[in-house]
This record gives sequence, C-alpha cells and structure tokens, in this order.
Amino acid sequence: MDEKLILYLRDYCGYCAMVQDVISELTVDVEERNIWENDTWQNELIAGQGSATVPVLCRITTAGAVSYTHLTLPTKA
Repeated sequence: MDEKLILYLRDYCGYCAMVQDVISELTVDVEERNIWENDTWQNELIAGQGSATVPVLCRITTAGAVSYTHLTLPTKA
C-alpha cells in the first residue's frame, strides 16, 4: 500500500480554497473529500479527529497508521 493523503473540505470555506491552491502547486496526489457531499466522509472525519472542522489533511502511511492534521495558513506579518 502506498502512502495516501486525503483532504477533507467543504463548500464556501475560504481556508479550504487556500489549501487547495497550495496543494495544486505541489507535485503530490491528494484525494479531496467534500464533507457536505457525502455523509460517510463527514462521519469518517468526526471519528478521526473529533469534529467536522475543515480543512483537515488525513495521512495514511504505508504501515497503515492514520493521522489527522487541521490545516491553517500562516498570516502575513
């Protein structure tokens, strides 16, 4: 199994759009899961991190370990 990255997001989320822009500039494959389009994805997110706050990046390692990271972008000084 290859490592997998999943971005949990929703519509009308400015932070989600900013994260999508950054990811589009990188050369990595990231599966996008809109939690407003699929209840199963929303439930997975809540089970994994305890809330439906987005954007969240889920990393599944080759060993099967799963970690969830709530994404924020740094503010300009």
